[in-house]
Amino acid sequence: MHPLQDTAIAAGEQELLGRAASYCEQISLKELTEERLLGLAKEQGSDFATAVAYQSVCRDPAHAQAIARLERLLSTTEAAPRVDGRASFGLIPNLGYFLDNRPQRAGSLMFDVAKSFGFDTFIVPTPHTGNLQANARLICDTLSHRADDRIVLVSISKGSSDLKIAFDEPSAGEAFRKVVAWINICGLLDGTAVVNLLLDHRDAETEAQILGWFRGRGEDYVHLLIDALHDCGRGPDRPLGGALNVPPDIRQYHIAAFPLERHIEFEHMKFLNQVLLQLGPNDGYALLADLLNKPGVILPFWGSDHYVYQAVDLPRIVAGLLRLICEDCHLASP
Repeated sequence: MHPLQDTAIAAGEQELLGRAASYCEQISLKELTEERLLGLAKEQGSDFATAVAYQSVCRDPAHAQAIARLERLLSTTEAAPRVDGRASFGLIPNLGYFLDNRPQRAGSLMFDVAKSFGFDTFIVPTPHTGNLQANARLICDTLSHRADDRIVLVSISKGSSDLKIAFDEPSAGEAFRKVVAWINICGLLDGTAVVNLLLDHRDAETEAQILGWFRGRGEDYVHLLIDALHDCGRGPDRPLGGALNVPPDIRQYHIAAFPLERHIEFEHMKFLNQVLLQLGPNDGYALLADLLNKPGVILPFWGSDHYVYQAVDLPRIVAGLLRLICEDCHLASP
């Protein structure tokens, strides 16, 4: 079985993960640099490099301990603990979240779970047309006006990019004073090279291809998507190129996806994955190397791409994470 998941591993993938585990006996997670992962991908294929990245997280002592604790909490049949005092669970949404009218979208599913723990819930209404700086200011303003005792934040994809910039806002000290934990779901914390490789110098052919991926969404939606992503390029000279300056009192839980090429389902994700392979193994938007160097706990999900929040049993995972956070942050009475 996969750690944290309840699906069986195919025989071929078992063999691949076994070879990757053997390789990881010779190298630590800290040594698994972008250059090393790219070299592995070129020498032994992107799937092997992906498996090595995944196994390096699973075998790292700090992450392995948290994974084991979460697995234990995922299997419990005990009722959810009730948080003490006034606590809230807030979502910083992904790009296009407010254009998704499905009742079972990620926020609705997570909010139902959070309410069962006694959390109030709220969404930071970052517009999908908002640039990083404007959305960062909105995040800080929203949090500063919350009357909670403690806050757990969850951010998805580009929402994590907005949050990274918010941590550096002048008002961040006051805004994040009550935040005790942050769940980052496949966040683009270092940006995405999709912008550098495709959008910075896009031509009519590229734009037509992008429109084709999102057929049915409309041309206006696609142009909004492109415009909102433009300041999410990857590199030291880009807005997301700086350090991640999370206040020290906030516990961090990073959900990361580790897909093989065969795991990627959507046409546009297959294309983006192949484009990014020139830089190393990736989840379709983010390089895996960028996911491995974050402080806090990394929770790896095998067999899902960047849209892991659509592929896994999200209510089950969030319930386990909230139990973990209640323990780590002492949010509930024993």
